Amino acid sequence: MPHPTRDASSGGVAITAAAAAHTGHDHRKESRSQCRTGREDGRPERRRGKSKSRRSSKNSGPGRNRPKVEQERKRRERKRASVVFPTYSHVFKGPAPTSTVVQAASFASTAEWEHMPRAERESRDASRRAKRDLLSRVLESFGERQKPRDDIEYGKPVLFKVRGGALLPLEPADLARCTVLDVDLLRIKHPSSPDKGLVCNSSKSDCPVFVLAPRDPALETLGVGDADFNARIVSALEDVTRVQKSGTIRSCEIVCEGRYTGSFGVVVPRGEAGTRQFSYHKDKLGDEVYDLVVTYVRRLEDVFVSYIPEEVLWYMEAAKRVSNYKTMQSSNCDAAKSARIFSSLAVAKNATLASHKDIDFVYSLVTVLLKNYDPEKDRDRVVAYFVFPDANVSVPLRHGDVLIFNPRCQHSVSSRASEDDTLLCLSLYTKTSHIGGNDNGQVISDDVVNLSNKRRAYLEKS
Repeated sequence: MPHPTRDASSGGVAITAAAAAHTGHDHRKESRSQCRTGREDGRPERRRGKSKSRRSSKNSGPGRNRPKVEQERKRRERKRASVVFPTYSHVFKGPAPTSTVVQAASFASTAEWEHMPRAERESRDASRRAKRDLLSRVLESFGERQKPRDDIEYGKPVLFKVRGGALLPLEPADLARCTVLDVDLLRIKHPSSPDKGLVCNSSKSDCPVFVLAPRDPALETLGVGDADFNARIVSALEDVTRVQKSGTIRSCEIVCEGRYTGSFGVVVPRGEAGTRQFSYHKDKLGDEVYDLVVTYVRRLEDVFVSYIPEEVLWYMEAAKRVSNYKTMQSSNCDAAKSARIFSSLAVAKNATLASHKDIDFVYSLVTVLLKNYDPEKDRDRVVAYFVFPDANVSVPLRHGDVLIFNPRCQHSVSSRASEDDTLLCLSLYTKTSHIGGNDNGQVISDDVVNLSNKRRAYLEKS
């Protein structure tokens, strides 16, 4: 999308004779005015004395601009805190080596900025402003609820369903221990057109709650607007769920058909130090199917990079330089076909996830794909909702939609909008444990320790 430009000659305004005639400019009136006032510009001379002091006392004073100054100070502090301690990023607090690496990685972008040459800073600022300007033209903005809802009790699983949609396949006893709410209990937000997206701004920081990518550009990037390619991707994802040994254990209630599959890609093994580059899915699926999924992940990352603020990308780039954490790779580790940001994915068929928060290091991404997708019938049809209870928003999802969200906010995947649909829900994530390396026996460098200490000092000052 081209950026607007400003003509260099637009800074000045030339008044021609015709323009003067059009404005009714009369030199004779000017002469008469000058005679009356004694000023060449025809304006009356300013009075001196008490009236001036009275005007000054009304319009000026030590406290006149204090509220605006205070608001600006708070805005700057909030922005600074959003960069140094972003609300979307979970950081371990302990002194163990794994925690130290995470702390250093989370502070790396701030440390780099402080030591960056002025020219590079200015270049980054220009890049950031250009990206924000572009996003402001393609993303329709609104705010989250200022105060989280107090009528939703998270003491038991909170599930969301679509009124008149698919039923939750739970036994009465299981339903009784859950709170089931309709998605339209919250605000439902749609973009105004397929070439527009949404951004929900946070009331607590400069980090958005979520970004819904514009639909048409996302479908073009992903290729799933084509029924044949979509069938290949859906088939590969179904294969992933089939070879899953057992359902991945989550901290939230999950209702799905078959096994919920997590930790595809980089694995953080339980009871074992370190991380593994490839999950067992690679051997069970074969390189061709595994690489097809990873290549699709790379396309999803392209959408992520296009619609997330530049600060988030700098945060992850700096974290990568410090921690050297693993991302999803193709079978031959071809960089052009591998992930750059996300470490793992999760996928489930016909899934409903209870409201929860995740311990991720960066924004997560979710997308939904219809099996047997028909572009003529299904392109603009809502198939499910992604729900943010505290923000008081339900986001309608259509086939191929890409939603980027803050995993530290309460979020949920609703039931399907139609019982007749078969829906694959795919999410990408990088856990904080991926960043730390899952190894408290690792030897960490002095640079990493110093970055962790600097972050601690910033926390103490703030």
